[in-house]
Amino acid sequence: MSLLGSRVLLASLVVVIVSLAAGYFVGGRDAPARASTGLVTEVRFTALGLIIIGTQLHANPDYLGPVIVFALVELILVDVGSHGMPHRLRRAAPPGGGSLP
Repeated sequence: MSLLGSRVLLASLVVVIVSLAAGYFVGGRDAPARASTGLVTEVRFTALGLIIIGTQLHANPDYLGPVIVFALVELILVDVGSHGMPHRLRRAAPPGGGSLP
């Protein structure tokens, strides 16, 4: 709860949105590839942060708290960002092209 007043929440939002946008624009012209690249780029930071904090920083709570806040922000934004994605990708797919289930 003490992290809610800090800049951790704002920094988490910025990092997640920038990584989602970067992955989306690097994904190319194919809508499914663009969507999956954006989402994968966004979600891969949390595991690495938790591994580093757990092994190298001995699970220091000063570092663990912000990473957990980041993980929650990331999870919420991935959920919101991917809501309805199959429908949007179906609309973006060319006629007769690859189909989604």
